[in-house]
Amino acid sequence: MGYRYIWIDSLCIIQDDEKDWQTESGNMCSIFQNAALVVAATLSADAGGGCFSSDHYHDSLSHMAVNDLIPIAPLLKRGWVFREGLLASRVSHFLHGELIWECNTEGLCECSDWKLGCKPTVVNQNPSPDEIGVTTAYHKLVEDYSCLSLTFASDKLPGISGVLKQFHSLREDLLGDYLAGLWRKTLIFDLAW
Repeated sequence: MGYRYIWIDSLCIIQDDEKDWQTESGNMCSIFQNAALVVAATLSADAGGGCFSSDHYHDSLSHMAVNDLIPIAPLLKRGWVFREGLLASRVSHFLHGELIWECNTEGLCECSDWKLGCKPTVVNQNPSPDEIGVTTAYHKLVEDYSCLSLTFASDKLPGISGVLKQFHSLREDLLGDYLAGLWRKTLIFDLAW
């Protein structure tokens, strides 16, 4: 395939080494933004579960959008995975008997030519044209992220910071400076949120 590297976070980050985690977690946004493809074991409960499940989910998995899988997919309930999915330009979700392809422009399921629509992301290259639309998208991003699981509460800010940097770089003209979770140009609106 011509690829020289594969990144597997549980192998490339020393799991019990706080110093290594601090160093590598700072690189994760860049890793996922620059990945040619992210492979997601979407139905796996943890790093040991793998891509292929022996569980027999009912046939309704066919034609489900990735967001519809959240109630049954443990991986999609994790804060770090949310961030990685937003930053990655291409994700292959492995399910039982199904593969879902998701990119910034559309999603497709393996079972047919049925299209799932655009990847639900606020960090793609099609920014909303006005401040209110951008602010609403930002608030939705933070609300969605806040509902997800993190191993440590202290991971919340590092987990979303890379997404916020990307969000800001695409919409700096509408938002202005980032001020501890709020934006300078929409500060009044943000304070009322």
